Amino acid sequence: MRFYKHILMRLKPLTKLLIIIIVISTLGCAQSTKNETNKVVSSISSSSYDLKQPDLMFKLPYDLEEISGLSYFRDSIVVAVQDEVGKLFFYDYNLGKVVEEYRFGKDGDYEGVELAGQSIYIVKANGDLFELDISSKNVNKIETPLNSKNDIEGLAYDKISNQLILACKGSSDIGDNDNKGKGFYRFDLTNRRLDENPWLVLPNKKIQKFIKSKGGKRKVSEFKPSGVAIHPITNEVYILAHGGKWLVTLSQSMEVSAVYSLKHKLFGQPEGICFTPSGDLLISNEGQGDRGTLLFYKYQK
Repeated sequence: MRFYKHILMRLKPLTKLLIIIIVISTLGCAQSTKNETNKVVSSISSSSYDLKQPDLMFKLPYDLEEISGLSYFRDSIVVAVQDEVGKLFFYDYNLGKVVEEYRFGKDGDYEGVELAGQSIYIVKANGDLFELDISSKNVNKIETPLNSKNDIEGLAYDKISNQLILACKGSSDIGDNDNKGKGFYRFDLTNRRLDENPWLVLPNKKIQKFIKSKGGKRKVSEFKPSGVAIHPITNEVYILAHGGKWLVTLSQSMEVSAVYSLKHKLFGQPEGICFTPSGDLLISNEGQGDRGTLLFYKYQK
């Protein structure tokens, strides 16, 4: 230390000033990098939602410990499925209770539910769809080319194209397709057919590239979608992944627009995601031996 003090004392005033400027500039760059790293973690919370602090949190009844799919129904009511029972649960989050139950099929591995027009659609892990007509209560089973190896875990409705979006947690391939990444497929509600060409293939490296571009450090070693929803106002695609605990948003051009690393304290096992018509966000978590939770985030325009 004495050596450096001795050197500084011998330097001319102008040289000292230059050294001070360089040190301040270096510290500023380090702080900027730190802020940029934090930006990846808070990229969603700084715009529309603060995912660290839900506006409301509800403990769900034990019947929904294995909640696996979520969709907005009406008013303050969401419709949910759990992955063991062929039953719909209508939960009113203002009242904090299930207000109606409806059995639509045999017990099985049901992973997603979505309201589309006057029907409620439910998807099994093997890709089978069940259509419940709300008025008549008739149930129609629809088989798709997907199967159990695809392990379907998410279901969304794109009202602009009148299509359901099915998210693969497992293999993204159908037939001879060899897709490198997690696949998302479209089921057209007009012609009642599944397009065997993926609507989207999202590889880990694409998410990693976005994180790196923002100065983030966390590695995307695992990304397994468990839910998908389309924002009713921005039309962005929100993809929830309990495998790796991520929430990724895609722009209308299908480019990654935000990445959020979910914390275990709030998101024990995030499975369901949906929006109210005004843009409020709801995310459900399985209970993992306890009661599941429903998190509510007010949309900040």
